[in-house]
Amino acid sequence: MPNSEMNQQAETTQRVQQITHTALDVVESVMMDVETPVSVRLEAAFRFFQMFDVKPTDNASKMVTQDFENNALQLAQLSALLKGNNILSPPISTAIN
Repeated sequence: MPNSEMNQQAETTQRVQQITHTALDVVESVMMDVETPVSVRLEAAFRFFQMFDVKPTDNASKMVTQDFENNALQLAQLSALLKGNNILSPPISTAIN
């Protein structure tokens, strides 16, 4: 292979690596941004797994499910707190004797 072809191939490989790094950075920032809707974040994660044919193990699936459940509970508690309904403590009785 002539030297110019080797240089061109090396440059192409380097460009592909740079594009891949940029693409992964974009996917990561979308998935980590709390302002991004959950549906978009999940879609990005699923597409990533699809693209690389990643098959989660049973243990990994359980961990992800537990994380989603924990996050959902925390979001529900936060939402209730923001609405003024503190579900972390029992309601204060307003009855007057």
